[in-house]
Amino acid sequence: MSLLSTETGGMIKYLWPSDVRQLPEPAEGEGDGLATTDVPKSVEEMLGWAYVGRRMDCRDRTRRYTLFYASPNTQPSGGLVRRVQVGIRTQGFVQRLNISPLGNWQGTEQTASGATQFLTIGPGNDGNFAFNAQQDALERVREFVLRLLHEEPNSRRKGGTLLFQRRVFTKFGEGISTCEMGMGDDPQGRLSRLEGKWVVKDKLAIGKLTTEGRVVRCPYISIQRGDFVEALVEVTVITAGPRRQVAFSLQQVVKLQEGKRERKRVESKVNCAPTQVIPGYKFDDDDADIGGET
Repeated sequence: MSLLSTETGGMIKYLWPSDVRQLPEPAEGEGDGLATTDVPKSVEEMLGWAYVGRRMDCRDRTRRYTLFYASPNTQPSGGLVRRVQVGIRTQGFVQRLNISPLGNWQGTEQTASGATQFLTIGPGNDGNFAFNAQQDALERVREFVLRLLHEEPNSRRKGGTLLFQRRVFTKFGEGISTCEMGMGDDPQGRLSRLEGKWVVKDKLAIGKLTTEGRVVRCPYISIQRGDFVEALVEVTVITAGPRRQVAFSLQQVVKLQEGKRERKRVESKVNCAPTQVIPGYKFDDDDADIGGET
């Protein structure tokens, strides 16, 4: 996982107000064992950091390319340096979202290809400085990737929010693994309409930071508007259309601090843990039920 930095090299996560909770950094030897590297502060410095490569497990021809870096701490005996997919940590207050297992799918085969989950985050009341710096840093990453692809970076108007999306379904085919969906994921049994055509390859990883400082899994309904979250995103090169574009695709969401609201306690059971697409946080309760209390 990679942290974003300002143009002067400071970590953006520390620009948020002091009363906002942050994830504890993994101790040495913990996590997935892969080396992490922070995103360089300038487009020029990124050139020696990462490169665009093809994801061998992706069947979507319009989204096969992403950003990788060579991990210096994962060099096997054969002398080859293992490449690691870049995952960028972003933060903000939830403005809008649909991270339910089937997202905005309308229940038909025709709408499966366009079904997405999405998360929109913003600065909240006091986080404009940190959020603006985060937007600028993501724009530098986008510019870097476009330059690698020999595309002219077009100026993009900076709004007050960031929108991250991910596709729900993967085209069915040989060698494609699927994630078992429970009754709570598809209460109306609509997935049977897609049998042999579209599958849910992996689920969005969702968690929360407990009062003890542990990161544990939680059901999607635990994330609500107003919550302060950390979203792990991957860089996706979109090759559809007249020119290539760069998007940031949602991979994990962790609630760091709950927004001010009143709500009833809700529990949910999910039959399988999400597949880790890129290196991310290891949840403390990976062997426990996602609906359990902490």
